[in-house]
Amino acid sequence: MRKSDVYKEAVTKKAKEHIKEIKNNIEILENSKINMLDFYKDGCIYSKLITEKQSFDKELIKEAKNNGTESIIEPIRKFKRGIRKQIRN
Repeated sequence: MRKSDVYKEAVTKKAKEHIKEIKNNIEILENSKINMLDFYKDGCIYSKLITEKQSFDKELIKEAKNNGTESIIEPIRKFKRGIRKQIRN
């Protein structure tokens, strides 16, 4: 593990099922050529720690607080179109 990684490790049976589901989701997205910050290794989910850019969800919340919820509809639609395009390719 690098210093720039964070990880999620299962400590209960239910948590192991959760990790397995995350692993499956990662594989689906990677197979769709969608770049992931997360990866699975040795029963844990590792994520690359991103600190220099605000996350999309936080950008949306900030935008909605400043300009109302209507202002975030188009960015969400654009994101959705991008995901669909990636999945089709």
